[in-house]
Amino acid sequence: MTYIEGVEVINWNPPQNRYMRHLNVFSACPLVPRINNFGDMLGPQIVELLLGHDRRTKDILRINKTTKQQSRLLTVGSVLHLARNGDTVWGSGINGKVFPYQYTWDSLDFRAVRGPLTAQWIRDNRRGIPPSVFGDPALLLFRVGYPRPDRNPVKYATFIPNLNDEKAWCRTRGSDVISPRSSVEVILEAISEVDIVITSSLHGLILSELLGVPTRLVHSSTETEFKYLDYLAGTGRQEIKWYSDIESAFERDHDPDDSLDPLRYWNPEPLLSAFPFDLWGRTI
Repeated sequence: MTYIEGVEVINWNPPQNRYMRHLNVFSACPLVPRINNFGDMLGPQIVELLLGHDRRTKDILRINKTTKQQSRLLTVGSVLHLARNGDTVWGSGINGKVFPYQYTWDSLDFRAVRGPLTAQWIRDNRRGIPPSVFGDPALLLFRVGYPRPDRNPVKYATFIPNLNDEKAWCRTRGSDVISPRSSVEVILEAISEVDIVITSSLHGLILSELLGVPTRLVHSSTETEFKYLDYLAGTGRQEIKWYSDIESAFERDHDPDDSLDPLRYWNPEPLLSAFPFDLWGRTI
């Protein structure tokens, strides 16, 4: 559980040990090793920066079990199945691998969702009226003050796998693979040092696009396309070139899309303005 000034910011970060994930007694224990997938760590970091907490590049989140829970906020990630009635949502999305019956809420305070596919799911399943503000809050990372590394390409490419693809790709590409369990700082530095990024990670794609590094998206062996298409539609795009495997993505062919700004249609202001400062008794 991550509390920021009394508000619980929900992010998916279970214990590494599958057995312990089912033991609620360990769920808030800081001594239990966590998965720490970098994309899922971004939400609380961005919230803290928006509230004026200058964390710089620190990725270890404050856990405060003595703080009385007042509100719950869901931000970065496909975490809407973790919501409870009355929670506030700012940029979260539907998880394409979770069945509708696993969503137990029917009334949330929507400020923004990741994209229009999530909004359509909410309407189709009669789970409330979704907002018209779209975007993954990770897109605001540098806007809210996280240090932006300088571009300094020293190698051709690196691969950032989706968490569930990591073991398979590490066996085939070795040193070309950056673990998604790395800190956000390490991920950003790795992206800044290559000509192109190859990824099956949604947030590998998002951070690469933020840094203006040409990115090639490989089909994940474990994820559905939903969250990727949701993100793309939320940034004004209907499609992207997908690579079927990592080897073809590593080929040094020229892709005309590499020279285009993928975020040229997306305006960050609505998402930024939708941040629920009121949960902390603040205004913009």
